[in-house]
Amino acid sequence: MEKTKTSMAIAAIIFVSLLSIIGVFKDTISNYSKCHIPDDITLYESRFNAVKTYLPKQGVIGYISDRKAEDIRFAGVETARYYLSQYALAPVVVDYNVNHPFVLGNFTGSFDRAQMQASKGLLLIKDFGNGVVLFKKAG
Repeated sequence: MEKTKTSMAIAAIIFVSLLSIIGVFKDTISNYSKCHIPDDITLYESRFNAVKTYLPKQGVIGYISDRKAEDIRFAGVETARYYLSQYALAPVVVDYNVNHPFVLGNFTGSFDRAQMQASKGLLLIKDFGNGVVLFKKAG
């Protein structure tokens, strides 16, 4: 009789513990799904979704920005912007020069369309907003 009471008490403790754990688990999942915020790389990558439809499936495109990067092999904000653009558009290769039929513009502010055409020989194909622009090489 004593053994039965002990077994029932242990079973009751286990049952209450399991109910508590299940409740905490459900609350955790519910709260996580409500507060999930995309990371910075995912947000940056989404800027290029529209331009992908204008690019070839593979190949090399050029790159231009209003920020200067003396040597993209070294750390810096513009270096990160360039490599994140490459990541977002893969498998298309993004080459840091304008000597390609298509050139991706990645700007932090406004750009001078006339200056791009005169000095770089680039014609605007489409401004996708949020600093993302696609050019074609004139001629």
